[in-house]
Amino acid sequence: MKKSEVLIMLVDDDILNNFLNKMFLTNYDCKIKIIEFLNGKEALIYLKNSENKMPDLILLDIQMPEMGGFDVCKILKSNAKTKDIPVIFLTSAIDTESILKGFNLGGIDYITKPFNNEELTIRVNTQIDLRTKALELQDLNQNLEEIVEERTRQLSEYAFITSHNLRKPLANILGFVNLIDTVCKNKDELSEILKHLKNSSIELDNVIKETAHNLNKK
Repeated sequence: MKKSEVLIMLVDDDILNNFLNKMFLTNYDCKIKIIEFLNGKEALIYLKNSENKMPDLILLDIQMPEMGGFDVCKILKSNAKTKDIPVIFLTSAIDTESILKGFNLGGIDYITKPFNNEELTIRVNTQIDLRTKALELQDLNQNLEEIVEERTRQLSEYAFITSHNLRKPLANILGFVNLIDTVCKNKDELSEILKHLKNSSIELDNVIKETAHNLNKK
């Protein structure tokens, strides 16, 4: 996620608070875009639409009509599509029970009303930075998985080819050994068979050396 693509969802039924927060955050950083909703149901409708861009951070008021912030957060965290979006609760309630409930539901921070502009900026930027790093790590892990999968496929293919190449000279060696045991009657015959046996052994040795060399390169 690039910083220029930061999208913040603001969910609060207080129109004045929304206006002030939106104005302050966008003035502070023109790369931040804010979408706002006056209640939790409207926010969830937006998030359920697969065509809409998912926010990088949600600022969520706790006390709202129709559906409060805790209920919204519970739904977000139960959905695979939205469960990893960080949620900061906005609240005038500072009692321990409410704070613990928010964290237990999956919230990552609290901002108490009335807001201090500097505090709001620091907390929002901290979560945006963490979100950016998390997505970068996710992309890196995905790339590593693809690399490992491709290398595994290549090694499997190489092992199959090597196995095929080893079987031919080995079969020759075994064949000549059986021949010595069953049909060899004189020294000349033995010498000729041993010559073929030696050549097959050298061929097998070369294949093994080449295999070891290629595996070391990989």
